[in-house]
Amino acid sequence: MKKVIVIGAGPAGLSCAYELSKKGIEVIVFEASNYVGGMARSFDLWGQIVDLGPHRFFSKQKEINVFFTELVKDDFTLVNRQTRIFYNGKYFQYPLKFGNVLKNLSLITIFQILWDYFIQMIFPIKDPKNLEEWVSNRFGKKLYTIFFKHYSEKLWGIKCTQIDADWAAQRIKTLSLGQAVISAMFNNRGNKHKTLVDQFAYPNNGSGMLYERAVKSIENKKGKVQLNTPIKRVLLDEENKIAIGVELNDGSIIKADYVVSTMPLTHLVKGFDNTPLQVNTAITSLYFRNTILVYFEIDEKHLFTDNWLYVHSPNVKLGRITNFRNWCPTLNKGKDTTIVALEYWCFE
Repeated sequence: MKKVIVIGAGPAGLSCAYELSKKGIEVIVFEASNYVGGMARSFDLWGQIVDLGPHRFFSKQKEINVFFTELVKDDFTLVNRQTRIFYNGKYFQYPLKFGNVLKNLSLITIFQILWDYFIQMIFPIKDPKNLEEWVSNRFGKKLYTIFFKHYSEKLWGIKCTQIDADWAAQRIKTLSLGQAVISAMFNNRGNKHKTLVDQFAYPNNGSGMLYERAVKSIENKKGKVQLNTPIKRVLLDEENKIAIGVELNDGSIIKADYVVSTMPLTHLVKGFDNTPLQVNTAITSLYFRNTILVYFEIDEKHLFTDNWLYVHSPNVKLGRITNFRNWCPTLNKGKDTTIVALEYWCFE
């Protein structure tokens, strides 16, 4: 019998502990806060259930979908996704709809988009180094400027030329302007790209329900999930190569065969003994992007029909608005008011 310590009760830590406990491994999870689910948790607010912004569960990975279905089972709602982009005083449907694009953009702008895309296809950037070059290669410079530049820079707080191309390749994957146009002309039929999915499964009691059930499953298999238990440091073996346990803030030592950490990298490394100077220097140079969420309860049932709105307009700091009334009825608990979440992004 092996014993594993998992640090952090967010999605990564709990899914790890869940899989280990299914295999009969003794698991103990330590979480510094008083809740589970991390940034994907749900909570009660004004008599309703809300998430920390919009959380849409969708994956092409079989293992991840099995994790969802094993825990949620049939206790979910299949939500019809409706999202729009607010840019230049107009709303653009997303996924793109051909007529909507023609209506909101001038013929000159549409010509510029197609012309830039045509030029980019003839003279592509052979080795794109950053987000701007990667997206321009796929969509052309004009479309990049309209639908990618302002929102990305608002979200990450740095220029698109400072964001690595690998990041874009992971997030946007194989989608191109040609695919988007075909999807728009045929109302997205047959398009399975993850950013264009028209429906998604959503737990009836919020996204955090998935992780609350993971905790129950872990505990049913004799595992432990301890909240309000921050880790002071991770203990290494004599050669400083293998983690063999943790020290809690109260000074107690918990030993294990393995330690899995999902805590912030800076906290983890600063807790090691005899860390090389260059590593400490690198760690102190890291900084984090954070989210500020502002919730409003509005005495109105029909504000707008979207699940969420992307606010690409560069003249406002607001980045996204989520309308929880448009997810599943169980969140609202019969109330006639609407809760919306406004997202702002800042540096830690």
